[in-house]
Amino acid sequence: SQGYQFTSNTEIAGLTGDSQFVSSSVGAKFYYPITQKLSFGFGTHAGLLRKWCDLPGLRSCAKQRQSQYPNFLTDKFYLGGGTFLRGFHHATVGPSDNEDRLGGEMMACASASLNYELPFHIDSKPVYGHLFANAGNNISCPDGSNLSERSKLFHQTVRSAVGCGVVFPLLGLRFEIHGTYPILAAKSDRPTSFGFAIANEFY
Repeated sequence: SQGYQFTSNTEIAGLTGDSQFVSSSVGAKFYYPITQKLSFGFGTHAGLLRKWCDLPGLRSCAKQRQSQYPNFLTDKFYLGGGTFLRGFHHATVGPSDNEDRLGGEMMACASASLNYELPFHIDSKPVYGHLFANAGNNISCPDGSNLSERSKLFHQTVRSAVGCGVVFPLLGLRFEIHGTYPILAAKSDRPTSFGFAIANEFY
């Protein structure tokens, strides 16, 4: 199979209410055929959440104004599970307080896969097996930290995993069952050797 997909989303909050931030996320996926039944796939997804006071031109605002408008848990990014970062339980990659997941403000992940068509079909659509490797991270950005400091922290704590699985269509959705082997993980993460995902994606 061959195809590509691009997504982009930006959210601005602060004109009213008790939160002031700009949240942007982008994603891209593509599949390239190697042979008639073998293809290479690559996908990436990234997001950045910044307070107004961290934006160029607005940094002169008072520090107490920054603390007056915190980033809420519902505004942050969560990573792990599904097809975004296989090898980890859902939303368990990133800042935490014991068992409580706090979410992050800088998130990115990428996945590469080798997909091969199996001799099975569901609703006239092929079932695929795939080998994959994925990596990513989700960190908190302290107030006043610059992009260089955030990037350094991000790369120091990257998580990764490899594995294989089966992908099949059902009810117009993309179902995936996979086994994984986490390579890099933090103590607060919840790695897993088995995963199941449902996605509304092109097949």
